[in-house]
Amino acid sequence: MLNEATFEVFGTVRKIEQNSNGRKWLRLTVTVDRSYTDGNNQRVEKTTWFEAVCFNPKLIEIINKLDVHDRYIRLKWGIEIGSREFEGRQIKETSFVLDDLKLLDRKPRD
Repeated sequence: MLNEATFEVFGTVRKIEQNSNGRKWLRLTVTVDRSYTDGNNQRVEKTTWFEAVCFNPKLIEIINKLDVHDRYIRLKWGIEIGSREFEGRQIKETSFVLDDLKLLDRKPRD
């Protein structure tokens, strides 16, 4: 089962949230770019956005301190399927629950 992948991270990627009990979690937005040639020999490029969540306080602290914009990272996660209420209706969602993050490139120079 695939539970690890490498990504290049773009844009605003993190947001720390907290519930009424004081439990914090981090949402990390990740993009996956794909390109291929279709049946008409035309190049097609697609970008898919998804969110990974992290509940580990130590990992949240590390990710929050890191500047991962335009960096190559390796994410390791578990997948959870659940539902939540959104705008008055129940929706199903798939969450990638982050277990580990590794930077794969050197820190860029300023």
